[in-house]
Amino acid sequence: MDVLSAMAIFAGLKDEKLGIWLSERRRDIMIESPVYEFIKEEGRKEGIIEGRKEGMKEGLYNTLSLVLEMKFGTDGVALMEKVRKIDSMERLETIRDTAKLTNSIKEIENLL
Repeated sequence: MDVLSAMAIFAGLKDEKLGIWLSERRRDIMIESPVYEFIKEEGRKEGIIEGRKEGMKEGLYNTLSLVLEMKFGTDGVALMEKVRKIDSMERLETIRDTAKLTNSIKEIENLL
């Protein structure tokens, strides 16, 4: 890697446009770099992990929607607006487990 490529990387930390402009000047060299391949692979792995997490969360939302509708009808469906605002997988799992066991919509509301 040459000095211009290194400058592009560091410049991007301070000014995104400058970093992009510099990297475009040396893109061919940077793409051939083993460091570039390493960074690209790390990004791909991180994307896969994040995608799986989002898929699991969406699955929990769908499960909760089904369980709440089956147990509590339209009142249960109305809770989904609040449920979808929850980001924590642990909290969603707790709500799911409680919804399966309880016959009281108040218990679910208390978890929201």
